[in-house]
Amino acid sequence: MSHQSPIFLISLPRSGSTLLQRIISNHPDIATTSEPWMALPLFYKNLFDNLEIKKDLPYSGNTSQVAITEFLSNFKNSNFTLKRNLAIFYSLLCSDLAKEKGKVYFLDKTPRYYYILDELIDYFPNSKFIILHRNPFAILNSILKTWVKKNPFFLGYYKDDLTIGYKTLEESRKIVNSNLYHVEYDEIIKNTELELKNLCNFLGVNYFSDMSNLVIKDKFKLGDPVNAFSKTGIDKDLKEDWKTINNVQSFRFYKDYFDYLKNNGYAINHTFNSYFKSHNYPFYKFRTISMDFVFHDKLRRFSIPISKIARKYKFFIL
Repeated sequence: MSHQSPIFLISLPRSGSTLLQRIISNHPDIATTSEPWMALPLFYKNLFDNLEIKKDLPYSGNTSQVAITEFLSNFKNSNFTLKRNLAIFYSLLCSDLAKEKGKVYFLDKTPRYYYILDELIDYFPNSKFIILHRNPFAILNSILKTWVKKNPFFLGYYKDDLTIGYKTLEESRKIVNSNLYHVEYDEIIKNTELELKNLCNFLGVNYFSDMSNLVIKDKFKLGDPVNAFSKTGIDKDLKEDWKTINNVQSFRFYKDYFDYLKNNGYAINHTFNSYFKSHNYPFYKFRTISMDFVFHDKLRRFSIPISKIARKYKFFIL
């Protein structure tokens, strides 16, 4: 692996990526920072077509936009040429940061890179990609508890994560590419040593037995705000908190998400069926709001006032 090529760790939010990042960054050759997000504005959609420069810049934003657009139009394939060179730029940037930290490689952990996974694979041919998967109901549960809390309408902000993101990561399993490595969060927890050995072998680095000893470091501004930085080791007790929900609104979201996954052809573990059979909330559809409803884009701006009114008059319970 080229020392100029970053390592990418891609997952859905609330998949345990911060924990895995901490483990990998314990390797003496691998540096990391919070969540860079650097590649998103560089590679999301067509950067050339979406080139926008602030008009109020002192050197004349309007003129510079015209000039840059004209300059790039001289290339036969301007979008490809631009992104190829942006990839070189970002690789060098990551390499320099790794060197400043006394390391060889840089790990970029940005969950929402699922938006640009295809572009990253194309433009970073020497990079290694770690794709982290987790039980979708565990992810939904974590989103509800960590971010949504008592405002069900906030779930709408995570629509893409639960739909586009999940679809992208599942379909990535079909990609034949030796630079892609798929790992399951549950296996990291249950079989830590074996999974880390396999992961190090994939990355082309030596395995160190103390990688899973989580040294308390400064918290990152982004990533898991609580759990990943409150532990000094890996908790082998794989908790399945999603099975212990005790309110009707969360049950509705679980049931709607279950139906969404099933209707879109995703394999559903039989334990999910048994879970729904063991929980009974009479007339739950009349007491709750649906996932489709909160996923409606136009409702997001009204999420807080609607939530306050609904809680006051007990339209739903979360």
